Amino acid sequence: MDVFIKGFDWDEANLKKLGKHGVVQEEAEEIFYLSPFVDEGAYEKKKKRYRCLGITSGGRYLAAFFTIRRGFIRNISVRPMRRQERKLYAEKKTT
Repeated sequence: MDVFIKGFDWDEANLKKLGKHGVVQEEAEEIFYLSPFVDEGAYEKKKKRYRCLGITSGGRYLAAFFTIRRGFIRNISVRPMRRQERKLYAEKKTT
């Protein structure tokens, strides 16, 4: 992903969705800075979707699904990593 990121784009609905998964905004943003693994996800209506796997400074393993809109990361969903995602993250961080 070769894009200059200006920051994050949040709205009330996205922040509410974070709470559903027990994640706070600071954690959702932090994983992008602390050794993330990012790959391309599915396409929906010609919009690229990405996945970011990362760990917070508090040791939480999170998966974020997002798009890039006008240079800002627009999180669609952020939740704890699933077992397979943790395995993938561990593999990518050791290579």
